[in-house]
Amino acid sequence: MFSKRIISTLLLTGISFSLQAAPSVERIYSTDQTDIVLTKFIYGSDGRLYGKYIDGSSSPSVLSILSMEPDGSDPQLDEVDFYYEATTLVSNHRGQIFLGHSAETRCPEILREIQGSSEITGRVYGSITKYTPWAEEASERMVDMTTNLGAAICPTGNMVLDNDDNLYFISKAEGDTEIEAVNRIYRLSAEGELEVIKEFVVDAEGDNEEQALEEGYDPVNLFINADGQTIYGINTEGGNKSFESGGTTFRVGTIFKIDTANNYDYSVLRQAYILEDPGLDSEAWLTTTNDKLYYITDGHPAVDGGDGILNSLDLSSGDADTIDASWFKVVDFNGTSSPMGNSPRTLQLGMDGMIYGVTSKGGSNVTTNANGEGTLYRLDPVTDIFETLYEFSSDNDVKAFPVGLSPVSPDGNFFGSTTASSSTVFKVDTDIIPTSPVITAFWTETPELTWESGALQATLNWNVTNPSGELSDVTCSASGDWDEAISELTDASQTVVIANEGTNEFVLTCDNGTEQSSQTLRVLASGLPDPVSIIDFRSDLYEVEQGETFTINWQTENAASCDTNWGTLDTEQAVSGSKEITGVPGEYTYELTCTGLGGDEVSATPLDITVETSESVDAGSSSGGAFNPLLLLPAALLLFRRRRVTSAS
Repeated sequence: MFSKRIISTLLLTGISFSLQAAPSVERIYSTDQTDIVLTKFIYGSDGRLYGKYIDGSSSPSVLSILSMEPDGSDPQLDEVDFYYEATTLVSNHRGQIFLGHSAETRCPEILREIQGSSEITGRVYGSITKYTPWAEEASERMVDMTTNLGAAICPTGNMVLDNDDNLYFISKAEGDTEIEAVNRIYRLSAEGELEVIKEFVVDAEGDNEEQALEEGYDPVNLFINADGQTIYGINTEGGNKSFESGGTTFRVGTIFKIDTANNYDYSVLRQAYILEDPGLDSEAWLTTTNDKLYYITDGHPAVDGGDGILNSLDLSSGDADTIDASWFKVVDFNGTSSPMGNSPRTLQLGMDGMIYGVTSKGGSNVTTNANGEGTLYRLDPVTDIFETLYEFSSDNDVKAFPVGLSPVSPDGNFFGSTTASSSTVFKVDTDIIPTSPVITAFWTETPELTWESGALQATLNWNVTNPSGELSDVTCSASGDWDEAISELTDASQTVVIANEGTNEFVLTCDNGTEQSSQTLRVLASGLPDPVSIIDFRSDLYEVEQGETFTINWQTENAASCDTNWGTLDTEQAVSGSKEITGVPGEYTYELTCTGLGGDEVSATPLDITVETSESVDAGSSSGGAFNPLLLLPAALLLFRRRRVTSAS
């Protein structure tokens, strides 16, 4: 039964409940240890799950990356060389995973001598780590990307990647006046270059008060739109809307946008107001669909109990004032025992166009906590119909207190984790059957290569399913830098030559006759020699007579070898030389293909040579070509002589 308070809330916010069948939720992995925390799982390009594994049995805690198959089998641990907090994980188009580390308590963390001296002995900042699952050496699997770049990185919140694998993240600065107390948003390029794209002042009462009040500061989570170039984010402090309480002025932040394609242009979409969308905090999450931005706030205890709010912002207008006016409170998670749950976390967009999320508390299951143990919910962004799909409980296998959902997997499912007692990893089967082929994995074990000698090669691996039909109905094609024919579809692999310095892009597109789907895989190559080129390939003659000689000449740059269709070249002539050929009647095409030091191939424009038959002496040409019987006399005499010899014998 709903309380009057809940019914009133639903009427005010326009929420409707749907009685559609709920997705299934099942546990796929459990630690069975109370001091282990599993969190922040993502679906990797190789079809495995990756997440944080925090062992709290020691101090400081030990952080590892846990990977497993989507059914929870084959779990593997890889210890990270940091004991700090880590941001959410993200995976690029090379199959590598990024996570950020910052000091456990605050960033930067001031280290002092063990004996209690006040002397500062050092500072602990943080870094961005790149994790390559298939690298054989530990030093290659875990690579610190930022420490050597000279920046005091203190990552927080989450990270996002654009379509070109550039990484964007927030770096906080707390209480350290020696490093310019500003928060920043950084861009770490796919090639490892770091730049600041936005700075936020921290102190709204200082010299930059006007800027702080206009823009807001203290940014938290980011979200990048499907276009791969528009970043949305939340500032939890500042803004020019204020609220007075107990003699204190509260300013609860802003919603902002950064256009990465337009010189990182920064604009404020909404000035948050404590009476409407209060409580912008470090757990705020965002997503976009149907020209609307959805985001979560914690809510304010003095206004609505602090149970959390799900808001929407209309993005259809480019006018900031219009967008600000089109704000709407979609869901108010108000009440500890309602089936809605409270304290919402992560927002993820499903293949069905619905928004999925979890609440870390609330719901009607109160086995170990009077405030409830969390829920799984779904929101229809078209109708604003809200559904509680599942209620977590310490009494079942999935356990309680979920901490988030992964982005949707290629087959339409989600993964998450719980933190109560023995931490678990669970799967949300949305019962969505994709109508297009599903590329469940597309990866290479060598996403980064450095040329040493010979051809630089990578083996591409993929797996394809066809949930709506037979796999035999699916055809796949290759494009980009991949020009090999695809002979197999499922559990297949193919070795390709990496010919370009920098990023090499391979696109796999599969079609089942009704719909198609594509995935992109990138390989980063460095140190490659300049590409091979044929700078000269010619003949001194193109029309010759029988028995006459002609000479073919060729000259190349950066070639390792050359092949022809007229025979094997001498070692001395392998990349540059000449060949003298005696003409035999006919029409000929001479071809030359050269392979570069880096394994790339170039073919020259073929040479067409015509060899004509030599003309015979025409003895009757002086008489106009008439037949002269005297020409037969020598042959007749010879025949007569042969006959006489034969008779004599």
